[in-house]
Amino acid sequence: MAQSLTTIRNNAITSIHGRRLGLDRDETIVGTVGVKQVITDLTSATTSTVVPAHGVTVCRMSGSATTAINGAFLLSNPIPGVACHIVRANTSQAATAGSTAVAFQRATTAF
Repeated sequence: MAQSLTTIRNNAITSIHGRRLGLDRDETIVGTVGVKQVITDLTSATTSTVVPAHGVTVCRMSGSATTAINGAFLLSNPIPGVACHIVRANTSQAATAGSTAVAFQRATTAF
């Protein structure tokens, strides 16, 4: 069932920021156009980058990243209830099965 932004905003029972943001009777956020997320790019040149525990991480590795140093990244400790998406982006038209290895590791298991 389609609902317009105006209809959704009219269903807010608790206002957080006027009609633009609020909570409905199911305690879900209503009135927003969308949710912006942090996007982090990982390449073989950014191996010292720690993968954040939120947002979207795009893994843009090439065949030159097959060494243990160039393809290893540390994961931040998770934040319970917060989604973190790691996706692989490939700009090549050719199949690259087995040509790129990437490792994601957590420094600790305590969080």
